[in-house]
Amino acid sequence: EPFYRTVVTAAQPDILVVQELTNVTGITSFLNNVLNFSGSSYSAGSFTDGPDTDIGIFYKSSLFQFISNTAIATSLRHINQFKLKEIASGDTLIIYSVHLKASNTSADEAQRANEVANLRAVTNLLPTGENFMVCGDFNIYRSGETAYQAMIQNGSNPAGSLMTS
Repeated sequence: EPFYRTVVTAAQPDILVVQELTNVTGITSFLNNVLNFSGSSYSAGSFTDGPDTDIGIFYKSSLFQFISNTAIATSLRHINQFKLKEIASGDTLIIYSVHLKASNTSADEAQRANEVANLRAVTNLLPTGENFMVCGDFNIYRSGETAYQAMIQNGSNPAGSLMTS
């Protein structure tokens, strides 16, 4: 925890998304023993316990209000859609967090492609002009991977592409 405190103190993130949690205790511990160790400026979004490891979100309470955590099921672990409201503007921020299948075999690559297909099924439904970001542990080994190409291609709705203009 002291090493995490050093990094957080230097970075001062407004929002922090983390992967590889195993239960809600990890959220509480990181919030209390790292982010709010010297104060209480951070809050945590709601936790969704899914298969395998999980994802969490932390944010500065003075800047954002938590709206929701929606799990997008995949055959390995959830992708999480977090919504936050920026207090100053009232704008809604949509953040998708992924922890795609690791390793560099054909089966792993196919698994990542399936997980991204589940994500794109959601982002393709967003209205044109809706802004969002995707962060996390992509575990993609090359730009030619099906999962990577699925993220950046327009697909059925250009608004769902993860590629910026």
